Amino acid sequence: NDAKAIPSMNIQKAWAKGYTGKGVVIGVVDGGVDITHPDLSSKVDKHLSYDFIENDNDPSPASHESHGTKCAGIAVAARNNMNCIVGASFGSTFANLRISDGFGSTSLSQSRALKYKYAEIHIYTNSWGVIDGQGFEQQPPIVANAITESIQKGRNGRGSIFVWASGNGGNTDNCNCDGYAKSVNVISIASLTENQYAGYYSEYCSAILASCYSGDDVHYDI
Repeated sequence: NDAKAIPSMNIQKAWAKGYTGKGVVIGVVDGGVDITHPDLSSKVDKHLSYDFIENDNDPSPASHESHGTKCAGIAVAARNNMNCIVGASFGSTFANLRISDGFGSTSLSQSRALKYKYAEIHIYTNSWGVIDGQGFEQQPPIVANAITESIQKGRNGRGSIFVWASGNGGNTDNCNCDGYAKSVNVISIASLTENQYAGYYSEYCSAILASCYSGDDVHYDI
């Protein structure tokens, strides 16, 4: 029997060439990250982290919230001996930027996070999006202005990088209607499962620049 192909984005080849993310800081804009996790405890930049819900320096997630921790793990989980995952950019560190308390985020918390410490945070990863399906929606002006400021002034004038999920409405929605995912200022990413199916929440549209693996096995045929 033919061995089952192992899903790969040729990332091992990138690591072999030294592209591990060393020196890069990734801002995980989400519901908070559990920094006590052994894969993440050594990777967090506490002085760059902030809770935009509670307005303090402890952006710990709510007890029921694990999404931000999973997102941080995919990006920067340490290359250790735990026989667990390894982050795609395991050489990077991350800033824990909490914008949601489990009941959604506000335009104000989003805007504050997306320009926070942009001289030191290089990439802002956003694995969240609107669930609409009712029509076109633009970024709130306060959010659009924050992203514009970061791409003009971030990284010491080279511009911050924004990565965005092309979701979360699944195949009943289209991310061309999503003012966040379709923005010219972001890199829009679709979700793909290890079985080569689209994630159930991942939308389709012309704004998508890449499809990357996620941990979701619920699928639609593509």
